[in-house]
Amino acid sequence: MKPSDRWPLALGLGVCLTMLALSTWAWLVTPADFQFSVHFDLSGRADRLGGKAEGLLLLPAIALLMLVLFPLLPRLDPRRENLERSSRLYGVIWIGVLVILGFAHATVVLVSLQVGIDPLAWMPLLIGAFLMILGNNLGKSRSNFFAGIRTPWTLSSEYAWMRTHRLGGKLFMLAGLATCLAFFLFGWDTEPGRKKVAWVLMAGLGVASLVSVVASYIFWRSDPERPI
Repeated sequence: MKPSDRWPLALGLGVCLTMLALSTWAWLVTPADFQFSVHFDLSGRADRLGGKAEGLLLLPAIALLMLVLFPLLPRLDPRRENLERSSRLYGVIWIGVLVILGFAHATVVLVSLQVGIDPLAWMPLLIGAFLMILGNNLGKSRSNFFAGIRTPWTLSSEYAWMRTHRLGGKLFMLAGLATCLAFFLFGWDTEPGRKKVAWVLMAGLGVASLVSVVASYIFWRSDPERPI
């Protein structure tokens, strides 16, 4: 990892330490048999409870695992030079995953303890912003095995990779923008509003993903350098 690419590690470490600090505090102020809200439905209501170990340790453990894995994965990529040229996209994915995990953990802890703060209310806006940042960086990436729209056709054709990621970047940006607009338009303070925002998010992701996969095949077929 180059010195200029170490910012995801520093930010990721900060997220993990914050999650662990929140878990430590919650562990000390709750009784041994305390039940945490560990899963939420589309309306934002908790629909499953779990003990202290699950509620306070599971998501921080996953985040720490991601913090360790992300720096190691580039060493396994046969196209490591291309992944290094895509370091900004890789860093965005790395930090995006950890920040979303951090918000999810804060939701579990703070909602369960009824402290009057609901991080879940901001999750759609966070995901929408992440999709816009992700989309803005997709078109600048190069063919690799760990970051981007990886299909058999993009991985076998630089032409298909570039064209697919330029198109996919715009689609994911639109999906993120639609999610943010839905958040402000429908709101999160009512059950119908929450469901509408959730459906906009899922529809946007579904369309962007499906169109990108189909387009990757079409671009591969039209690659002027593709062996016949």
